Amino acid sequence: MRFETKIFFSYSTLILLLIGSLTLGIRHYVIEQTKEKAIQTMEATSEKNIRQLEELIKPMEFITDFLLSDMEVLSSMSIMASMDRSTKQSLEYKEAARIAIRHALYTYCIMENFYRVSYFNERQDFITSNFQVKTKKEDELDYTPIPWLENAKALRGKAVVGGAYPDPWSASSEEPAMVFGLGRAMPAIGYIEVQQQLSKLDEIFALESFPNLKAIAFDTNNTLLYTDYSFEEQEHYLTLARSLSHALPQFTMMEEETNNIIVGGYSASTGIRVLLVQDLDSIVSSATWMNGITFFVALLIILVSFAYIFLLARKLTKPLRNLKSQIENTNLDTLNQGIEVDTSNDEIEAASKAYARLLLQLDKAIIHQKSMAVLNLQAQLNSLQAQINPHFLNNVLNVISYRGIQNNDEMVCNMCDSLASLLQYSTDTKTHSATLEEELSNFSHYEFLLKVRYEEKLLFETSMEKSVTDQRVPRFLIQPIVENSIKHGFENHRGTMRISVSVSEKDGWWFVSIQDNGQGFPPQRIKALNEEMAQVADKLFRLHENIEFTAKGIGIINTYARMLLFYGSEENIHFSVRNRKEKGAEICFGAKMNQGPGSVA
Repeated sequence: MRFETKIFFSYSTLILLLIGSLTLGIRHYVIEQTKEKAIQTMEATSEKNIRQLEELIKPMEFITDFLLSDMEVLSSMSIMASMDRSTKQSLEYKEAARIAIRHALYTYCIMENFYRVSYFNERQDFITSNFQVKTKKEDELDYTPIPWLENAKALRGKAVVGGAYPDPWSASSEEPAMVFGLGRAMPAIGYIEVQQQLSKLDEIFALESFPNLKAIAFDTNNTLLYTDYSFEEQEHYLTLARSLSHALPQFTMMEEETNNIIVGGYSASTGIRVLLVQDLDSIVSSATWMNGITFFVALLIILVSFAYIFLLARKLTKPLRNLKSQIENTNLDTLNQGIEVDTSNDEIEAASKAYARLLLQLDKAIIHQKSMAVLNLQAQLNSLQAQINPHFLNNVLNVISYRGIQNNDEMVCNMCDSLASLLQYSTDTKTHSATLEEELSNFSHYEFLLKVRYEEKLLFETSMEKSVTDQRVPRFLIQPIVENSIKHGFENHRGTMRISVSVSEKDGWWFVSIQDNGQGFPPQRIKALNEEMAQVADKLFRLHENIEFTAKGIGIINTYARMLLFYGSEENIHFSVRNRKEKGAEICFGAKMNQGPGSVA
């Protein structure tokens, strides 16, 4: 892809991400603001509905107080509820009481906008102010469906608001009006009921400004008073409404299951609980106008940004295009010629100077490459010569072995065979690794040669567990350590030299332990070896430098370095040097089982 195109797409992607993030941020902000405003409106509406309900119900409660404060009315109610009606005189008293109560109902209620104000008692007496609706006969009256009745009996004279119910007193052929009422139960006197048509609540909860806002109301007895919901949903909202009380007169909540915002309000004077419910999706959809405006502004910004980025990319890459043209026209004949490039930009100027230097260096490199080709041929010749030397030594060992056979000297033959095996093992360049079994087998040739030299003064003990025989290791791990032990560990030793080589497995690791009964390491030498091993690890893995070995301790450090390279990390190997409590020294090294080579193939 062209650099100009990369600039265009890179900045365009950035602009798209910024505009996209900004658009989403604005949309989220608008939605949150709309949601917050809707909640505030719902809370204000809830308070307004509670006030309107109280203003509707207070006159209903007032008329009951007013009726009960009239001693003539109260006396007449008492007569109706308790007088014996077996005599003609008592019937006259009853009729007079009925007239007095009816007169009071008409007088006090005629100017009030009530649907019905009624008095009734347990003796099936019923008197009402509503003369426009035909009333049932006394023997047909049934007031048990009235929802506020039982609660009023328990409160003994206190006003109780009852939920929506069909007018129980109507004898009209049409379907009875749906009403809600406020009633009082006076022991031994009877009941007073003030009714309002349910349409009055429709006026209160008519939320034309909020077409998706729904209301549901319950009375003090948790009976449904008003609802916009089906029967199945009412029980759920009743459970929420029960939490409203004097202690919690209002709440606002977000219902995750239905994605609804619910605002609840409680009227302390009437005990009515009102819930306003708004679907959050409808709130969000009301802010869709903002999406169109935001999209149009974002599109305009994107188009302007793309045009600016395109022109900027063309201007910035013009010197690069010129430089590209110069590079394409460069060949071996023009390497030492200068270049002409517009260097109006500092970076382009630096690139042109670097390219000019590159041409000069390339010219020198071609000359140097020619001389290196000659040196490479010489190196290949030396490599082939180096391959001949081991072959020559093997031939010499075969001649010596043959002379040993002629002279009946079997020891010479065995020594030549062991030395030839060691030489063949050490000069095999096909692979840099061997199994522990092969390594210990090769060490047996070296062990034989040492036994020939030291005879009974040197004792070897070797052992290997079967579980570790196939583990791959770098070649020549054991022999250099043993050689180092004999060379430095027994310098002042006069007794029998004992060397133990054991190969074992523990906790998923293989270990090679080489112990001797020599003089051991001086403490400062152990410290120096640990420091040298730390330096080797730093040079290999952190500093990436070549390793230079000193003559002393080369076997230990060389073995440690080869294990690091083979397994690729300090964490993958174990290598320790210590003095034994009995006498002598121990060098123990190992690695995780079935671990392949890290840096060495």
